[in-house]
Amino acid sequence: MPASVHDIQRMLTVCDNVGIQLDMLFNAKRSFLFKIGKIFKVDLEQLQIGNSNVQWSNRLKCLGINFCSGERLAVNASATIRKLYASANAVFLVILMFLILLN
Repeated sequence: MPASVHDIQRMLTVCDNVGIQLDMLFNAKRSFLFKIGKIFKVDLEQLQIGNSNVQWSNRLKCLGINFCSGERLAVNASATIRKLYASANAVFLVILMFLILLN
């Protein structure tokens, strides 16, 4: 992990340069920076990839899991659990309707 904001900017610049060589462009509008630890409340300088600013975010969604910034990494799975219950209820409703039609 980078030790400073300057190191993160250098890493973003290297990634951008390699991406250009591989004919891959990074979309800064769909990229976010995320702070965890004692400095999560501190306003940090704006970082760039290419010529576009990358936004700092308090929440990050990756592979359907929501992460929340703070002194410690927090995971918010309530939306995922809600979707699971909704899907399970829909399946049970279909099974129930099928059983009612058989009787």
